[in-house]
Amino acid sequence: MSADFNDYCSDYQHDKRQLDFLKNEFKQEIKEEYPKSGLKGALSQFEFQRVPKVLFRKFKTREKPYGFEISKDNKYDKRLLGMIWFLIALLVWGNLKNKYSWDLSSANVIGILILFIVQLYFIYKGYFYKYPKLMTIQEKGIDLKDDYIYWTDILDYGILQGKGKRSSEKYIIIGTISSGIKK
Repeated sequence: MSADFNDYCSDYQHDKRQLDFLKNEFKQEIKEEYPKSGLKGALSQFEFQRVPKVLFRKFKTREKPYGFEISKDNKYDKRLLGMIWFLIALLVWGNLKNKYSWDLSSANVIGILILFIVQLYFIYKGYFYKYPKLMTIQEKGIDLKDDYIYWTDILDYGILQGKGKRSSEKYIIIGTISSGIKK
C-alpha cells in the first residue's frame, strides 16, 4: 500500500538549487519553443506571456478560485448559426426577388432545406450541448482533463497567446517539477 505523498508529506521542502535549475530549464524550453525575437519568433504562431499578478480581485484569496472550471466555449457554434440564418435569409430574398418557384426543382429551395437541417445541429451544439471540462481548480491542485497537478508540483505558469490567424487561441502553460511542461 502506497502513501499519498501530498497528504502525508505536506511539509516536505525541495532542494533550492534543484528548483532553480528546473525553473531555468522551464524558461529555456519556453524561449526555444516560443521565441519573441528573431526569424523564428516572427514566424511563430504563438507568443508566451507570463502572468505577473492576479488579474481579478475575486481570485486574490486562496479559497476563492476553488471550484472554478474552464470548458470549451460554444461561441463558435453560435457564430456559425448566425451565418446560416443570414444565408437562409439571403436565399429566401433571392427567391422572392427573382420570382423562382417554391418547389423542390429550385436550387434555392433545396439550399434552404439543407441549411435548415444543418442549423438544427448548431442549435443543439450552441445552446444545449455541455462541453467537457478542460480544467478545474480544486483545493489540492488543478484537475486537467487527463491529469492532476498538485499545487506543490507547479514551478511556473503563463499564457500562450496565438498570433495572426490564430489570435483567438489561448492556452495555459504550466511548468511542473515531475512531468515538465503541460499545455
